[in-house]
Amino acid sequence: MDVLSEAPGATLSQLLAPKVLLYHDITQGGRVDARDARRRFSAQLDWMGARGLRLASLDDWIEGRLGPRDVVVTFDDALRSFLEIALPALEERRAPSVLFAVAQFSGRPDAARVFLTWDELRDCRARSVHVACHARTHVPLDEVPADRMRQEVSASTRRFVEEGLPQVVFAYPFGRYNDGVKAALIENGYRVAVTVMKGGADRLEVRRRLLTGSEGPAALGLMLSDSFFGIREGARRLVPRRFLKQEQPIAFERWGAHGFGLPDTED
Repeated sequence: MDVLSEAPGATLSQLLAPKVLLYHDITQGGRVDARDARRRFSAQLDWMGARGLRLASLDDWIEGRLGPRDVVVTFDDALRSFLEIALPALEERRAPSVLFAVAQFSGRPDAARVFLTWDELRDCRARSVHVACHARTHVPLDEVPADRMRQEVSASTRRFVEEGLPQVVFAYPFGRYNDGVKAALIENGYRVAVTVMKGGADRLEVRRRLLTGSEGPAALGLMLSDSFFGIREGARRLVPRRFLKQEQPIAFERWGAHGFGLPDTED
C-alpha cells in the first residue's frame, strides 16, 4: 500500500494541504556523524522525489500554488549543520528551502560556533534559501507579557530588514502562539506563520511535520501520509503523556529552553 495515497477518514483540507517539513539539527546534537547525517537526509530527499513529490519554493507556498504532492522543507534555528551538511544535499537536487533564524543568536559572536552569522545567512539567501524570522530570543511568545511579545516580533523583524533580509514568514518559537501573537505578526507584515504539529486552517497556523533527518522509508512514509495528523492525535489520546517523547529541538538540550543559555541582551 502506498502510504502517500488518500487515507480513509482524511479531511478535504488535509488532502489538499501541502506537506511542510520541520528539521533542526540533522546531526542530532552530534550524535550522528556528519557524513551519515548527509547520507540519511539525502536519502529522504531522493525517496520523496522517487514518489513524485515536488520540493516547492516559498513563493509557491505564499501564493497558494501548492498541492497535495508538494513538500516545503524548513529548518528552524539556523544551526551550523544546515549550512555545512543539509544545504549541500539540497543544492545537489536544486531543492529550495526555508531557514528560520533567531535574530539575537545570529548577531552574537560567542554563538557563531553553533548558529549561523548574518553574513552566512545572506550567503544562504544567495543560494536559494529563504531566510525567515524565528523571533528575537526564542521565548514562548504566548507566555511572556504582551509588550515583550510585541518587542520580540517587531525588533526581530526590524533587525532582519536591516540585514537585507525582508520578512513575510515567521516561525513561532516552540510552536507557541495565541490570537495576540498572530495580531502582532499581521501588524508587522507577515503573511504566513508556522507552528509545530498543531495548527489551524489559516496561513498564520501552518502545521509542520517534525523530522530528525534519520527516519527510514517506513517512518518517512507515515510522516508524509495524508492521515498523519489524525494518527498522531489518536495516539496522543490513547498513550499516557509520560510515555510520549516531548517534541523538543536537539539544540535546546545543549543550550537551555529559554535563550540557549545566552544572556538576554539588546541587539
